[in-house]
Amino acid sequence: MSQDRLFIRLPKRPSAQLSWHRYPKLTGIPAPTLCPSMVETPLEVVEIILSILYRDTTTLSRCSLVSRDWLPFCRRWLFEEADLTIHGFRSVGGRHSRLFKFMELTSSTSPCTFTNFVQRLRIDSSFTPYHIAGLDTIDLPKLHSICITNSQAAGIPSYLLSAISTVFADRVDDLDIARVRFLTNKAMIKFICNFENLERLALGSNFFVHFPLDPGAPQANIHPDLRLAPNLRSLHISSGLVFLDDGTRGWLLEQLKSGCKNLREFEIECNDQALGIAEFPEFLAAISDRVEGVTLRTRSRKGPEEIRALFSRSQDLEFPNLRLLCLNCRVSEVKAPSISGLNALPISLGREGMDITLNIEDAKRVDATLGRLIGSLKAPCLKKIVLTLLHRSTYGTCMAHTLKYISFPLFDKALAEKGPGSLPMLRTVEFIADGCTGRLEGGRCFMLKVIGMDVPIDADSETVTVAKVYVPSRPGTAQRFETLASSFLDSSFPTLRARNDVLLSLFRQVV
Repeated sequence: MSQDRLFIRLPKRPSAQLSWHRYPKLTGIPAPTLCPSMVETPLEVVEIILSILYRDTTTLSRCSLVSRDWLPFCRRWLFEEADLTIHGFRSVGGRHSRLFKFMELTSSTSPCTFTNFVQRLRIDSSFTPYHIAGLDTIDLPKLHSICITNSQAAGIPSYLLSAISTVFADRVDDLDIARVRFLTNKAMIKFICNFENLERLALGSNFFVHFPLDPGAPQANIHPDLRLAPNLRSLHISSGLVFLDDGTRGWLLEQLKSGCKNLREFEIECNDQALGIAEFPEFLAAISDRVEGVTLRTRSRKGPEEIRALFSRSQDLEFPNLRLLCLNCRVSEVKAPSISGLNALPISLGREGMDITLNIEDAKRVDATLGRLIGSLKAPCLKKIVLTLLHRSTYGTCMAHTLKYISFPLFDKALAEKGPGSLPMLRTVEFIADGCTGRLEGGRCFMLKVIGMDVPIDADSETVTVAKVYVPSRPGTAQRFETLASSFLDSSFPTLRARNDVLLSLFRQVV
């Protein structure tokens, strides 16, 4: 689709991206295959299936023609989010073409029924108050979420912030301003506090044109009446909060301690550029008495450090209401040798029998960290731990084929030895990993056929495993995900499997 066309894009939904390993991946199945067997399927089942297809707009469009009963479900996923932002580098005259086409479509179509399904608008920091006023004329009865994307190096102007809050503050309960550049910290805080009905807030990685610590820059003088919405239930922050000045950081900490009594979900996203983990233990401690779900997302090798830092005060704290703990952990790295020299291009994985290196030192660090965490965490209501296993690969290879070479002995021991006073309600540990289907669909995934010896690569005794590549040549020759899942769980958690008091599962992430 060309960049100047109206683009309706759906938001990320982690729950919809997961498929239980015994089910095939449904994405991309043409409508004629689904129609004969599903017309009489109960609508409850149809809704689940269509929710898995939510990224495949072509298939969803075809499914909407199958039955009148299917139409509302398909429209829900097709039109839930309207992305009106700038994509690519365009001339000034065409920068806002998506916005103008959206406004033209809604005004010239009568009746315009798809607007009844729009729940989220993605707008750009280069918009003007005129654009916001134009959006206000469109009837969007279910709109409740706004996401602002950044395209202004000079920072989002105050008059645009005022226009957005004037038009949308009363009906928006979900606001995402992560990575938006503001003029000052105070401008960001005033903007957030204008949304008195907020239930979900995402911020962080926010840069400021006038940074308070710069010489001569105005210091943030935060009025005591500026407070976060009292009904805020979910807070997503990123490591970019490290750039906040002490006054703003103190204000946010005070809000978490005394103002956000209904906060239940706390999500942290770390990146390589700025860990920013120093503040997170304080934030988590401030809401430890009421938080029900904690999520830490990280893709760096410093994931174990970030987990330890986040729960560094867990020995002194109790999480009486914590029910769900989600962690992203990078556990392996796959590399292929170069033809010659450090900067040479790697050899293609299509060459069967070539040597590659599999580094699983990250998995060992994650295992040690999780073992200590289980031993120290005081969460009497914790029922589920979800671990998303990530790997870094030179190629588009899947995580599943490296799983059988990864183990978690310390994590297994800690889970098996937990007593009645330590996580008494824990019943489920779920793993999530991307994996191929074992069929030749598009690209092929390699398999590790022959494992060689461990080879040291640095002075810290870090080692990599040298392996041989095997490329499946026809359908059915590669191991299926369910086989890999069973092998991983049996080999990594023998003690816990023997006790049989915690359900272990491995899900395949559909990407």
